This record gives sequence, structure tokens and C-alpha cells, in this order.
Amino acid sequence: MEESRILSLNLFLNTMAESCENEKRYCFILGAGASKTSGIPTGEEMAAQWREELDRLYANCPEELQRLQRRLNVRSLKPSSKNYFSLYAMRFFPDYRNGSAFLERALERAQPSLGYYPLAALLARTRNNLLITTNFDSLVEDALFIYTEKKPMVVSHELLADYINFNTSRPIVAKLHRGLFFNPLNRAEEVNGLSEKWKKTLHNAFKIYTPVVVGYAGGDHSLMDFLKNEAELDCIYWCYRGEEPSDEIQKMVERHKGYFVPIEGFDEMMYLLGQKFEYKDPCERIKNVADQRIRDYTEQVKAFEEKLNAVADPSETQNQILEALSQKQREDLERLDRRIEENEKDAEAYEERGKIFHNAEKYQQAVEDFTKAVQLGRESGMLYWYKGYSEMQLGHTDAGFQDYSRSLELHEYAGVRYNRGLIYSRWKEYEKAIADFTRAIELEPGRSQYRTQRAIAYYNLGEVEKVIEDCEKAIELGQPDADTYKFLADGQRKRKEFDKAIENYGKAIGLNSKFSAAYNNRGVAYEALNLDQQALADYRKAARLTTRDPLYHSNAGNALKRLGRYKEAVTSYNKAIKLKPDDADLYRRRAEAYDALGQSDKAERDREKHKQLSGQS
Repeated sequence: MEESRILSLNLFLNTMAESCENEKRYCFILGAGASKTSGIPTGEEMAAQWREELDRLYANCPEELQRLQRRLNVRSLKPSSKNYFSLYAMRFFPDYRNGSAFLERALERAQPSLGYYPLAALLARTRNNLLITTNFDSLVEDALFIYTEKKPMVVSHELLADYINFNTSRPIVAKLHRGLFFNPLNRAEEVNGLSEKWKKTLHNAFKIYTPVVVGYAGGDHSLMDFLKNEAELDCIYWCYRGEEPSDEIQKMVERHKGYFVPIEGFDEMMYLLGQKFEYKDPCERIKNVADQRIRDYTEQVKAFEEKLNAVADPSETQNQILEALSQKQREDLERLDRRIEENEKDAEAYEERGKIFHNAEKYQQAVEDFTKAVQLGRESGMLYWYKGYSEMQLGHTDAGFQDYSRSLELHEYAGVRYNRGLIYSRWKEYEKAIADFTRAIELEPGRSQYRTQRAIAYYNLGEVEKVIEDCEKAIELGQPDADTYKFLADGQRKRKEFDKAIENYGKAIGLNSKFSAAYNNRGVAYEALNLDQQALADYRKAARLTTRDPLYHSNAGNALKRLGRYKEAVTSYNKAIKLKPDDADLYRRRAEAYDALGQSDKAERDREKHKQLSGQS
């Protein structure tokens, strides 16, 4: 190879990192070599295995093997990546479903190796979101699921190629030889050229992305022929391990003014790429996600049981489910009771029994067991998380706060950060609440409720733009609740975007028809647009839903007064004053209504009361 066409891995990664900052986009082309350390044999290794099996199967009749070779027009039986497709055709002729079954067995237990984490992070977090592969495995999709919050668009068949949208921020996985369960292309005649749909898609892709090839030997006549003869590239980076690439590959790379990058292996290269892009060790996030999934499942089981218990006349199936749930709980409690009887110092048993009580909403018993576990020396972040939550359900806020803080000292969970942030918000320590919510978002960026609660804290600090930003992100993440839309609307109302605010108050009410604050605040937005009838309807709805809030009655009184319905306005002010008799402004407003009714004596008394309460002489 020409020395001018060779780049060190370090130089290539430096160039890639700087180019990405300058808006250049890269895509990766992966071949079988990228899957080896994940437990999947390379194409050459499978070819060698099939050759050995052919020799064994035809050991007693070598002439038949030769006849089959002529019949399938196979030139060479030498095991190599080049002869992979021919040896597959020979080994599994005439029923290629057996070949598909072989591939399924070879691939089903594979787990993404070390290098797939930085690759997944790059696909999910940057504009370098395209992965092209001739492999059938699901390693890239699996890695995206394990390590990121992004769900990829996986195109496992050429008929779906037209659906690829390169403007999306979502990772795209393009499987040129199809996915494992889509009748993968695995014989020479099947990979003798790319389909027209893939050609069109790749032509468009390479106008946007510069390809980086890893673990691909170019043994097929589909992608390799396309790169040689039809692709129009401004550059290509061909990463190789061991021997120099073939003359065919060298000519193709030279044609596209590309470079060769010698690497020690896929994992080694990707690890250094992760270092270059400053991707952090994912272990903590994986553990946090797993712990949260356990808690989510437990909460779902609890909610499921509560829903069934609330049914007045449960069906036979519902009764069977309830009995099964109760039986499992009884069996678990009995097992733990026996453990504690046998060893009263079994701290783990107390913790496990506490979790059962917690899930059954027997919080006092849960706290007693968790406390006993702690006294016996049991220390874990999860234990204090459960204990803190149980304390909170009993109304013991200070104890809950202490437990959450201790949990975070032992292990940082996003859920605990979030729960402690809720306590800070309750105490009106909003800056501390925001710090906890922010850290929870960093640990689990896909949780919409973390964004919503931070937005509420920002709202209480008057930071309207951050309120809107967080609420919009929560909606984008999916499953926004009524609070999300209500506080988004509050922010928009503060920005005087009243039409948008009214629309989003409506969405909040759609999710919670008894959301009195949303009705009231929508009334305020209607009032700003001089839509007093609509405002009055919302104020009255809020007052009916929450009869003990003087603000709602006062707002209704104001709307009635503007509409000239002074007698009704006085009635609303009366209700507000009864609930808040020391509010000077209420008397001033009622005095205005009395004046309009010609009841000057009552108006004068209210003005005197207003002066008295407001400290006026």
C-alpha cells in the first residue's frame, strides 16, 4: 500500500473528532469482523467449519461432493471470507432453512462486546447516526437498548429502504443482507449485486456521510461491487487488522481518495473512540436503569392488584389472579418468617420482608423491618431508598429525607435524587430541588417526570424560559402528565402566548378532569384575551372542584363584575372573604360591586375594612 494512504488510528480519531465539531457526518460500515469478540464466528471461521462438516458428511463418497460442487458452480472449497457464500450453499443444499437455523443458533447468545458501547453512544448522541452492515446479528440494536435511551430505526429488508430518513436524530441500522429473521441473503447468487432500493438509499447516504469501514473484508459482490463501481464518495476510511487489504480494496479506496487505518481490533478501536469523545463508563447507568425497572415492575404489580381489588364484582379470572398474587406474597412472607426464626440476626431477611410489606403498603411494618436490618449492620442504597419512601408514606418527612440522603451516600440512584428533590420542593428550597432533579436527569435522561418536576421548581423561581424548555422536553420524551401541560401553559401565559397556553391547559384538563388549578389558570388566560364568559366558566369550575380556595371564588367575582352581574359577584366575594377574612383586597373589590348595586352603606363599610386591614389611615 502507498504510505500516503495510511493513517494511524490516533490521527484518524483526532481528525474525526475535529470534523464532527465542524458538522461533518460519518457513518460506519460493519462486517463480520466486528462481531467476533461478541461471540459470533467470523465469515472465514464459519466457512472453515462448513468445509470440515462437508468433508465429514461426504467422507465415504467424495465423488458426490465433487458433483455437488459442479452442480452449484462452486469454483473453490478453500475456507475464506471470499468463499463464505459458496460454502454455505454447499453445506446446506438443498434445504437452506437448515442454514438459517444454524445462523440463529450461532447468533442468539451473542452479547455486545466492549466496543459496542462507544459505537452506540456515538450513534445515539451525535449526528453520526447511520450504521450500515452486511451482518445479520442484532448487536448494534442490543447495545443501543442497553446503553442509551434512543430506539433505533432498524431496516432489515431492502423493501423498507425507502423509509429511511437521514434527517432524523434517531440511530439508523441498515442491514444490506437483511436481518436474521427476514430470510437473510447468504448465498452467492443472492449477494450478486445490491437491490436498486439499497443503491438509491446508499447514493443518498454517501452525499451526507463519510463511511468508516470496520471488520468488513469485502467478500460479497453486493456492497463491495457498489463501493468499487457505483458509489460516489469524497473519502472513505478503511480500518483493517493484520494483513494488508486486497488489491481490489486498495484500488477502490484509492479511487475514492480514501485512507487505510491499521487497528488491533474492533473493541480496541471503539474504546479509543469513546475516550476521544469523552464517553463515561456506562456501568452506573446500567445498574440504575436495572434497579429502576425492578421498582417500576413492582409498582405495576401493586397498581394491578389495587385495580383488581377495587372491582365490585370480580370475574373468575380476576379472582384467580388475586389469589395467585396473595398466595405468592404469603409464601414469600412465610419463607422469610422462617429464616428470621432460625436466625434473628439475618439482616438480609429483614430487608426482604420489609420490601414485601412496602409493596403491600404496610409501611409501618416495612419501616420496622428496614430499621432492624440497619441495626444489624445491613447497609445498601436500595435499602435506604425503600425505607425513605416508607417513612414518607407515613408522613415522616425528616426521616425520609435522612434515608434518601444516606441512600445517595452509598449509591447514586436517579430515583432517590428525584424523591429527595420532591422533599426540597415541599420545603420551598427550590435551588436544592433543581440540583437533585438535574442530577436525576443526567443519570436517567429518558424520564419525563424528572423534567416536569424541575420545571415546577423553575416556575417557583420565576425562570419561565427554563420552565417551557423542560416541559417541552418532557412531552418529547413521552408520557407527559397533566402537570407537564399545566406548567408549560403557565410559562406560555407568562410570555403572553395566551392561545398556546389555553390549548395546553386544555390538554392538562384532558388528562385530569378535576385539575382545578388548570381551570383557574385557563380562566386567567381567557381573561387576558377579554373572553370573560369563558373565563367565568373556568373560574366557577375551579371553585366547584376546590371549594376551600378563596382565589377561585375571588376570580369568579372579578369576572362577574366585568360582565355587570354585580349581585352574583357579591356572592362570590362573600365566599372568598369567608375563607380568607383578613384579605384586604377582597373587601375593596366587594365594595366596588356594592357601589354598582347602589348599596353605598355596605360599600363604605367594606372600604373601611380594607383601610383597616391594609394599614391605611
